[in-house]
Order: sequence, then structure tokens, then C-alpha cells
Amino acid sequence: MLRALRAGLPRAHIVLQALLPRGMDLLPYLRFAWPNRGTAALRAVNAGFAALAEAGAGVHYVDCGTAFVERAGAGAAIAKARCPLLGLPLCLSCGAERASDCLSGTAVTAW
Repeated sequence: MLRALRAGLPRAHIVLQALLPRGMDLLPYLRFAWPNRGTAALRAVNAGFAALAEAGAGVHYVDCGTAFVERAGAGAAIAKARCPLLGLPLCLSCGAERASDCLSGTAVTAW
């Protein structure tokens, strides 16, 4: 997909949005556990997105996932009130801020 975008729009800035943390279990008391059985796969995909951004000029990686995780004692959980679709305004706000940094040239390499 990046090749196709780059071929048609060679000067475009492309922003890759990281996959957000999500619950993996249908049991109510485990539904929002983090990390969970899907965490490794999610991190692998996001690492691939980050690598694509590092390798390509004009490709930027934005990860807003930490805004959706709350720390509680020794563990963590996905904040129910911040889950997509309820968390859409939070994600849009984070994504817009980070994308603005990318396009203005003030972005850092990792967020």
C-alpha cells in the first residue's frame, strides 16, 4: 500500500496510526486486562509500522495507545471509558497533535 501511495503521490507525508490496545477475552473480569493474549501480536504489528516509518522518507508513525491504558498498582488495564468508539475524541486529539508535529518537522523519532 505504501508503494502505491508513494507512486501516485511521491511528495505526500504518510502517517501510520498504531493499532490501539484492545481487550481479548469475553469474560467480563478479563475483558479489559492489559497485557493480554493479543498484546504480543499487536506490538509486533506496531513494531512493523515503526520500522516502515524509519525506513521511508515522508512516512511517520503515530502511537496513541498509551493514552488508552491506565496503571493500577502492579498491573494495568484498558480504560473502559477510553475504548473506541468512546475514546475516539482522545485518539483524534492525540493523532492530530502527533501528525502536526510530523508535518512541521518537529517530530521526535519515537513517542
